[in-house]
Amino acid sequence: MSAVEPAGEGEAQNGPRSRKGVQTRARLLDAAKEIFEENGFLEARISDIAERAGLSHGAFYHYFDSKEQVFREVAETLDDQLAEPMESVIFAPRSSSCTTRRPERRPRSYPAR
Repeated sequence: MSAVEPAGEGEAQNGPRSRKGVQTRARLLDAAKEIFEENGFLEARISDIAERAGLSHGAFYHYFDSKEQVFREVAETLDDQLAEPMESVIFAPRSSSCTTRRPERRPRSYPAR
């Protein structure tokens, strides 16, 4: 989930101006998603999100106004991903690193009555 969508006020509204800023904001969004998944919204702390992203507590506030704002953006991104047409998910090209194969199906045998 590295999609960065501008929202809120200040720099967050216009989005980061540099490539590095975009990457930093994406790291915060990714870290926030992981922390929310592990701890839930109420137990998630901004300091945990910043630490997971490898940033200072203050850096979080450079990109987001609050935990609620980052949560909304994570939720919106996930909602957008779930709303994608199934064809784009089903027929998406596999990466070359994907080595898993679909197991072969065997005919089921049912006991005779």
